[in-house]
Amino acid sequence: MGIGDFTNWLLGRVKRVRVAGFSMEPTLRDGQTVLVNYRAYTRNKPTVGDVVLARWNPAHPYPTIKRIVDIEKDECILRGDNPAQSTDSVELGPLPNDGLLGRVVCSFP
Repeated sequence: MGIGDFTNWLLGRVKRVRVAGFSMEPTLRDGQTVLVNYRAYTRNKPTVGDVVLARWNPAHPYPTIKRIVDIEKDECILRGDNPAQSTDSVELGPLPNDGLLGRVVCSFP
């Protein structure tokens, strides 16, 4: 974690989130804690390779952590690092950018 991420955490812009499930293995494991910057995309655009916290459906109670693998206009294609265990853009289609809740900035073992 860099000094900027630490400063954002102190200011309340970054929050802890617990990973649930196996879709991001081996990068992130079930039960692991990550820090998510909820303001990452207020000034910056998402980029390919970002690991993000996202929600496809506003009515769905749980967000998901996935990796951006492509960007098409105002939509992102998201995939899990473990395709055999991931529900992502393959099944759900592209995610509108307003479905991005934040960017994962740090993970803890």
